[in-house]
Amino acid sequence: MIRYFLRFFYPLLFLLNACASNSATSKSGGLESKLSFSGKSFNNQVIRTLLEDKKNSQIVALEFENCTFNGLTSFTGCKDIFSSFPVTCSFKNCSFNGEFSASSTQFIGAVSFGKCRFKQIVNFQNSTFLAPLAFRECSFDTSAMFQNTIYMRESSWMGSHFYELALFQSASFFKKAQFMNIVFHQNSDLTLARFGEGINLDFARSEGNFDLSDSRFEGSSTFRNAAFHKRLVLKNTRSFSTLRFYETSFGDSLIFHGSKFFGEKPEYIKTKGSFIPSAY
Repeated sequence: MIRYFLRFFYPLLFLLNACASNSATSKSGGLESKLSFSGKSFNNQVIRTLLEDKKNSQIVALEFENCTFNGLTSFTGCKDIFSSFPVTCSFKNCSFNGEFSASSTQFIGAVSFGKCRFKQIVNFQNSTFLAPLAFRECSFDTSAMFQNTIYMRESSWMGSHFYELALFQSASFFKKAQFMNIVFHQNSDLTLARFGEGINLDFARSEGNFDLSDSRFEGSSTFRNAAFHKRLVLKNTRSFSTLRFYETSFGDSLIFHGSKFFGEKPEYIKTKGSFIPSAY
């Protein structure tokens, strides 16, 4: 409870901290406007600085299309300090050639990435999303770090590829976590996660171990036509709704040691692969 309080309210109390110089234009006497960039290159860009407006209007949305980001890209420029990003932000067909940093950030507006490529580490650790978040058909060439993140609204990684580690330890999803058609090329760690409305892994593919140990499922979760080439681990999980494995393919094993089911037990229908689970 203390962790949630600090992450929701601490950024608002200290919004005028060391990042104050990057704050958006004052609302007084201004008009709401959208700031768009197309085909532009950025170097070591702090995205919040783009909210500085010379026409006395209030920027409510940032849009980037076919842009290239070199060096370190960050939302607020505040390293290891809780900060807030106040506006909607979208990226389409963008390439991030350096590290992408968004740790310890509270996002007030929606954030979306469509068909973007991240060539270096992506770091969203300890961040909170008060509005929807989407990574659709994106490529993560190296590790993607989403540990201790909180998702208050919809979140989606549909159609994305994780080519190295995908790290979501202790993440909290208050709406259903959408991982449809996603490909994990290496190991994935979603241990200690909380799924308030369950997780959707329909048509997902995992080529490494997929670990959901010690997680909590409070809504129906589906693994329809998903393929797990190595171990799917659900040790010590707590499920309050049904886990549905429909035509799911298992190449190694399904591990449920120590798990408790407070609703219906897992459903297995037409599962396939070298390992066929039996009724639990």
